[in-house]
Amino acid sequence: MADVPDLVKRSKAGDRQAFANLYDQFAPLVRAVAYDATGSLHECEDVCQEVFLRAYRNLGQVRDASRFPGWLMMIARRACADWGRARKRRPKVQLDDIDLPKGSSGLCDEEMRDLLDAIRQLPAKERTALHLFYLMEQPASAAREIMGLSNSGFYKVLERAKNRVASILQGRKGVR
Repeated sequence: MADVPDLVKRSKAGDRQAFANLYDQFAPLVRAVAYDATGSLHECEDVCQEVFLRAYRNLGQVRDASRFPGWLMMIARRACADWGRARKRRPKVQLDDIDLPKGSSGLCDEEMRDLLDAIRQLPAKERTALHLFYLMEQPASAAREIMGLSNSGFYKVLERAKNRVASILQGRKGVR
């Protein structure tokens, strides 16, 4: 992981490559947050693009460069909320409409859909913890810093998220 404060400072000074590096580093997390809100790969790409456009335009507002990840997540949550308000004018995307990568996870399509649906049911803080730790494969120290939590606080949120996903999935198996 590149030095975020240095990349932010260089980006603020006009270094486009530094901002591109920030994008490369944080786009997977922003996409995951956006996917949770939209349920659509296409829509989450649009939201992700909007997030980074807003971030680039407002980069001058970042006073403490080490807080960039949290600031970016705030922009992502707001962009997702904006998308949700605009969504009422659009038809709802069905879970069956989601294009999943074939064979990438070892799960069948139905299991993957169930897992994604269960994760989307989690509170935002728990979804973010799962995305940071498992999707972006961030060390706990980096993930907890992005979320503004202590080590034990991060692990509690992560454990709660895993237990809640397991409970949701177990409930579905009982229904079938």
